[in-house]
Amino acid sequence: DAQHLLLKNKILGGLAFVVHSDDEHPKSERSEVLSRLYEPKYPVAIFDDVKAAEKWHLSS
Repeated sequence: DAQHLLLKNKILGGLAFVVHSDDEHPKSERSEVLSRLYEPKYPVAIFDDVKAAEKWHLSS
């Protein structure tokens, strides 16, 4: 099963999902699937590791 980590700041500026699973899909495919689920009001990104997600989130 995939593990998801949602990082958020005090004022929700974006969502960062970190996905780990045995059945890895390319990032672009995961982003495309996520974008079909809903129309986000905030920046959304998918990462393979927590450090990259934190870096993206802190720079937003």
